[in-house]
Amino acid sequence: MISSRSYAFVESDRNALQLMAGVIAAAMNHTAMLETKQSLFDEREKALQIVQDSEAKLQRMNNRLEAQIQIVCQQTETLELQKSELEKANIKREVLATLDGLTGIKNHRAFQEEASRAFSLAQRSSGSLSILMIDVDGFKRFNDAFGHRPATSCCAALEVYFKEAQERATLWPVTAERSSASCCPKPMKPALKSTPNASD
Repeated sequence: MISSRSYAFVESDRNALQLMAGVIAAAMNHTAMLETKQSLFDEREKALQIVQDSEAKLQRMNNRLEAQIQIVCQQTETLELQKSELEKANIKREVLATLDGLTGIKNHRAFQEEASRAFSLAQRSSGSLSILMIDVDGFKRFNDAFGHRPATSCCAALEVYFKEAQERATLWPVTAERSSASCCPKPMKPALKSTPNASD
């Protein structure tokens, strides 16, 4: 049953209500501030987690990249080594291609290459070109009598002899009184002393 009796507010009641309203408003504001702080804290935690995840991902990518760089460096070193070995093999092959397999003396291919270079040089310098051909007497009989090995040694000794003779050759201007070159090689027999049966 609702009473019809009216209540008269006194000044103290009004002040109390106003104080209660202020407390409630302050509590609501504080609650809102706490909720805002919690929201900001949650957002900060999310941002930190994103940063940490990104850093971990970047670290993994960096590790993979460093591993790939190391592999590339190793492959590059291997390729450089293989290239160097291939170049050495090619140089050796080129040298062997110009040498006789038995005597180790330069072969016909080497002669053709050297003759081509010398001819080109003579053309550029407007000079002359001479070729000296040497026939070793009785070499076939020597080869038939003593076999290929002594004959091969004899050819090698002859090459050394003629090389030394070429190194000692003295070039002179061509005149009517003398030839353009003179050579004083050592006697043939001492040069062939190391060759079995060569002096016979």
